[in-house]
Amino acid sequence: MEQTSINTIVIACGSDRKTPPFHIDVTVVEEDTWQVLAAGNAAPETHEHPIRLMTSLIEQKPVPAGELIIHGNEWRLVVVDLDQDPVCGPISIARGLVTLALQIEKHRISGISLPILGLSNDCIQIDEFIKLLKTHILENSALTSLQHLWLRVPEGPREPVRQALYRLCSPP
Repeated sequence: MEQTSINTIVIACGSDRKTPPFHIDVTVVEEDTWQVLAAGNAAPETHEHPIRLMTSLIEQKPVPAGELIIHGNEWRLVVVDLDQDPVCGPISIARGLVTLALQIEKHRISGISLPILGLSNDCIQIDEFIKLLKTHILENSALTSLQHLWLRVPEGPREPVRQALYRLCSPP
């Protein structure tokens, strides 16, 4: 398991199937403006009348990219806009990371699990995400509560992530 530190934040990488080597307060998932990505294929159980349910779906408005939807210890970070082409990019991811940093500090979160945002939609390269992460989270002097970051890496080769983290932590 790759582990490194930047400032006072310990960073470790692993898949969703692995257990983080430290306590996690919040798990961040990537979300889209219409809130369908995090829901997956499961429809929530409801006792609402079907007509009311359909009416609420028709009246639903998209959540702006960069917003954070908090559901207990699952935070849904809106970085994908399915109405746009491309569906996400460095600007929406940077906005999301800024919002995430503010909420981490507001809620005094010390351990967080975060996916590599935009990777699943081919919106961003790993190196570019790592640079945004470094700028908006890891080197953010206003962010004093965060101590541990579990960076969730998709199944498959982890070497590009390991190399990007090594470059991130190496002096210029």
